[in-house]
Amino acid sequence: MAKDYYVEELEQLIDCKIVGIVRSTDKYEKYYGLKIDDPRMERGLIIWFLRDEEGNGPGSFTIENYDEVEDFEEI
Repeated sequence: MAKDYYVEELEQLIDCKIVGIVRSTDKYEKYYGLKIDDPRMERGLIIWFLRDEEGNGPGSFTIENYDEVEDFEEI
């Protein structure tokens, strides 16, 4: 049986450490997330929590390498 896409994405967070809270600096949309260090691969990740502003849709997330994200700040 094939793994669910979201399970595969989340598995990369096992054994990682949350090191901060972040928000996007886009002036039109604000997203919040967690800055995560991955000691196995010497990389940092951001997991963004996504939802529509009305709150009537299901939530989601996306995971990015934080070295590749330009528009965020730690809070």
